[in-house]
Amino acid sequence: MPSSSNSNPREPSIDGECMDKADPEQDTRAQLARLHAENTALKARLREYEEHFGEPADTFDTKAFLTSRPAEIQWSPEGLLIDWSPEAEQLFGWKREEVLGRPLWEIVIPPGVALEQVRLGIQVTLTGQLASARSSNTTRDGQLIECQWTNTIARDEQGVPHAVLSRIELVEQDELDATLRHSQTFLIALLNNSPSVIFVKDTRGRYVMINQRFLDILGATHEEILGRTDSELFPPDVAAALQNVDTAALTAGEPVQYEEVIPTTEGLRDFFTLKFPVRAPSGKTLGICGITTDVSDRKRAEADRLALQEQIIEAQRDALRELSTPLMPIIDGVLAMPLVGAIDGIRAKEILETLLAGIVREHAHTAILDITGVKIVDTQVANALVGVARAARLLGAKVLLTGISPAVAQTLAALSLDLHDLVTLNTLQSGIAYALRLKREGASPVRRPR
Repeated sequence: MPSSSNSNPREPSIDGECMDKADPEQDTRAQLARLHAENTALKARLREYEEHFGEPADTFDTKAFLTSRPAEIQWSPEGLLIDWSPEAEQLFGWKREEVLGRPLWEIVIPPGVALEQVRLGIQVTLTGQLASARSSNTTRDGQLIECQWTNTIARDEQGVPHAVLSRIELVEQDELDATLRHSQTFLIALLNNSPSVIFVKDTRGRYVMINQRFLDILGATHEEILGRTDSELFPPDVAAALQNVDTAALTAGEPVQYEEVIPTTEGLRDFFTLKFPVRAPSGKTLGICGITTDVSDRKRAEADRLALQEQIIEAQRDALRELSTPLMPIIDGVLAMPLVGAIDGIRAKEILETLLAGIVREHAHTAILDITGVKIVDTQVANALVGVARAARLLGAKVLLTGISPAVAQTLAALSLDLHDLVTLNTLQSGIAYALRLKREGASPVRRPR
């Protein structure tokens, strides 16, 4: 029988199973619910965006964001702008017609930068040595921005630059912060790993920066040093000396180098110090920086080296003295001292001391001074030889002077010296023969004084 109007809507499928007929109203309600959920999620994301960026999302220029490109400008070797892209207009706020023909430094360089510095940068860029650089620039409204410049030089057929194409990209704040943190970390590590003491004081003499070496030497902490002056940290005499040098460096406006003695945990130490004024870009003096190196060990080593050198020199002097005044026993009771070279006051004294000591040591009765190798005999030399003879006579020894040349004999005669304490002979051989004859005749040896 035919089914009634309120019969079951399920109909058999081809394979014999039943399936639901489509319900348009139910599908619409499901789509509305899904769109509502998506709309709620988008609103939540919008709120997150506004909270993060601090501005309504509808102010964000999506088109500019998606199509953003580096700003491009061209400028002549003289620094005059010859092209200015729309991206440059957006980045710096200047219209193209406002900047063409004007100097680069009037548009993008901060006012505080010296013109000489700008021109030097242009010259370096034209040599190709500044292909990429980071620079602080200024916008039309005076805002400072950090930019990355990439420079390409256009040259003519002779290789002469005729234009520079600069692509300029804004450095994001996150990157700037990361760079700044890296620079600060590197600077702190550099200061604290330095073997030298490094510090900065303000114009009132208060320590505003110190490194770890400073703390180690004084055995103090940052809290005990920062904000204090030398008068609060050192004895009055040391503090006054430090302050005088600070004043001299600040007054002169130039570096000052000097050595000083500072009390440390290891006692008084010697330091070599360099101090120089610290200035702001405007030229205003902010304070004074000091770099101090402990040279105590080096000075001690230098003193030891000098002492050793003096010992070596003294040993060499003794060796030369022995060579310059050689004393040789000929036979029992007879000594010979051949002299060579010039005889001055110092050497005359050495001859005297060596000969007298040898006479006593060898119990000698005869000493032969051979001056064959002495070319010049003047009043000083003659008096020295007479003095040696007289001193030897007091010890009971006779002095024979041999090797007298005709010229020396004339000099001695002209000086009218009393030579009765000397026996003069012309050769060393004759002197030795004379001494042997004295020994055979029974000359008495000299006894050691008691």
